[in-house]
Amino acid sequence: MSTDRLRIVHVVRSDSFAGVERSIALSARALVERGHDVGVIGGDPELMRFHLDDIGVQAVAARSTLDAVRALLRVGRADIVHAHMTAAEVAALATKAMHRAKLVTTRHFAQQRGSSLSGRVAARAVGRARFEQISISRFVADRVEGRSTIVSHGLASAPSVDMTSKTVLVVQRLEREKDTVTALRAFAASQLRDVGWDLVIAGDGADRPSLEAEVASLRLGDAVTFLGRVGDVDALRRRAALQFASPPGEHFGLSVLEAMACGLTIVAADGGAHGELLGTSYSALFPPGDAEAAGGLLRELALSVEQRAELGLELQRRQRDEFSLERHAAALEGVYRRALQTGRRMNATAAV
Repeated sequence: MSTDRLRIVHVVRSDSFAGVERSIALSARALVERGHDVGVIGGDPELMRFHLDDIGVQAVAARSTLDAVRALLRVGRADIVHAHMTAAEVAALATKAMHRAKLVTTRHFAQQRGSSLSGRVAARAVGRARFEQISISRFVADRVEGRSTIVSHGLASAPSVDMTSKTVLVVQRLEREKDTVTALRAFAASQLRDVGWDLVIAGDGADRPSLEAEVASLRLGDAVTFLGRVGDVDALRRRAALQFASPPGEHFGLSVLEAMACGLTIVAADGGAHGELLGTSYSALFPPGDAEAAGGLLRELALSVEQRAELGLELQRRQRDEFSLERHAAALEGVYRRALQTGRRMNATAAV
């Protein structure tokens, strides 16, 4: 294969299009723009094609590990197979004799491999293999086994938001670890409903019934709207004034980065990787789970267009400087070329 133009195959065992799959689509686009030949295995086939067809990236379904193995067997020779999550790592290992690629893995979650018996068996096999390991944040790198290169997600620039809006936006899965109940309680504590503001929640999950009951308990009524899963979240952001991020232990926070890209001011829990994204001196961080403190920040920012504009511009500049798609792709390419040159496990953790 050419030493300049790389043949790269991303693989994930998945039929959804959540944060991991969205990040793969972004990476694929950025790598194609750098002149590489990229393929994608896994993720919701329809949505992957929607995001990748225009740049000529072939997306293949992989709902099971066996599907991923079969797809990799059809790849032929590759320079890099980039696996996301343990099942994809196993598929990459099982087919290495065929594709003969160097193996790279990205750790998306701040936890060690092997939550089940089969997962622990797979984790031992993967742990003995020669993978170059990437973590998406320092928060993740500090909590997974082995050493990692930190390669954060990146985004292209986005249109700015409407500063005249009176909407607070929440974009996250409605699962217990996301702590969406704090968003509801913070909105209630802010008393913004009394001055015409509303709270819009994009996302779905097992916690939705209990959250709807909390809305009734807090007497928020029609000031809170649950939209469920939304295809065009960017359109929602352009019509919002603030985004609220309640997760206390976010592994990265792609929805927060997307808000930064369009200059949308964020009120976020000071936990997980939020500090890495927003900067540890960012003034709208609150102690995780502290609805009163969060409500105070919401009210302060809601009532000051000037302050929102200043913070939004600060975040937009930070995204463009530190989390651009170009920077992300260059960092990935650096890991790939190191893998091709050495074929060894990394021997140091380095921030990129």
